[in-house]
Amino acid sequence: MRILIAAGLFSITAKYDNAVFAVANALSGLADVCVLSISRFPLPRLRLPETTFDVVEPRFSWLLLMQCIRNFGDARHVVSRYTTTHSWFGFLSLVRYLMNYSQLELTLKTYRPDVVHIHSSDLERSAYIEYLLSCTDVPFLLTVHGLYSLDPNLQTRYDANALERHLLRRLSEKGIFITFVSSGIKQAAVQRFAIADSRLTVVPNGVDIDRFRPVPQSQKDAIRMKYGIPLQRKVLIQVGELYRLKNHMFVLRCLASLDSRLRQKLHYVIVGDGAEKATLIRFCRENQLMNRCTFVGRRYATELVELYEASDLLVVPSTSEAFPLVMLEAMATGIPILTFSDLWPIKDIANRVNTILVHQRTAESFKDALARAIQQSWSQSEIRRFAEQFTWPIVAKRYYALYSQIIGQSVTRVAANNSVAGSVSDVAGVPGR
Repeated sequence: MRILIAAGLFSITAKYDNAVFAVANALSGLADVCVLSISRFPLPRLRLPETTFDVVEPRFSWLLLMQCIRNFGDARHVVSRYTTTHSWFGFLSLVRYLMNYSQLELTLKTYRPDVVHIHSSDLERSAYIEYLLSCTDVPFLLTVHGLYSLDPNLQTRYDANALERHLLRRLSEKGIFITFVSSGIKQAAVQRFAIADSRLTVVPNGVDIDRFRPVPQSQKDAIRMKYGIPLQRKVLIQVGELYRLKNHMFVLRCLASLDSRLRQKLHYVIVGDGAEKATLIRFCRENQLMNRCTFVGRRYATELVELYEASDLLVVPSTSEAFPLVMLEAMATGIPILTFSDLWPIKDIANRVNTILVHQRTAESFKDALARAIQQSWSQSEIRRFAEQFTWPIVAKRYYALYSQIIGQSVTRVAANNSVAGSVSDVAGVPGR
């Protein structure tokens, strides 16, 4: 089987530690995999680590330029539905959309995949969907990792609601398979966009259980000393960009108003960077929390693994989440989770063994749950055992089975169409092919 994955391979928040890279790597053990990476114009090309799959990037060539010129009118027509192309953002979106659209057209001719797997449906990546729906019969599916229109804290400079409504309804009407990374976001999409449920399915994210694993207390203490984290406190960790959706300020306000005896037992490690960092640090200084918090910035690879190993509890207070990798990374390390019950992945991964849920978005409810979480006796082995159900090879096998189903249905449909065409030719007195 030849699989073309059309997606982003790199993010500033995680570099190559992301779902697309992990899925492509796991699938390469089952099939021939090529990843068509999204346009990063005007940024430089990716500096890829060693991969087990092929990678194609849109880069300047006369062939791509000629394709872009031919496709310019159609691309501008689509992009202008959702944003003005007269702004810098609109121009950048148009160029990237056009490069994605045109590079997919070229890649399909050279790679000739059996199936195409598109990850995410933002404006620039919607180019893949538009091309496959309009210009080819290659079977494909879409994986939804998140929907910008469902949370006001996910701000875009294009009309995300109109785009997502148009794409998901159109795919549903065409009978294209759509996978969602959690049951909650699937349900939210069905309700918001009134799409049929027949070709929708859930394939959750995964985790590398060889990288993330529990460590003995002596190693935990050594890591804490390395990063300046107090040894005798319960360490809360939050991993993610510092912007409103992640809700760091809510946690800090809860800590500031917490009973002093409980607060003295805690230390909050914030992994990430972003627009709200200065505001969060200023709040900590104004409320005497600097000795209760550590801002470590963005951390990758071994350093990120170590920070999990140094921690006792993952907090996920976000206003929305589709299925953050941090939840499974923490569980694989044997760390329990404190989070809100209204987040989308809760139905898929939360249970009494690994999670304490906060049922109301109030400071009092969160503080009560936090007190219970640090007092409860948790089993690292049981928490990790649950995470072992979500390894990347297991995720890859689920996608592979879905690809096989989609390819089989495509072959059947083509055969049926040829049969009908042959019957018509016979009736007309013209031999069929």
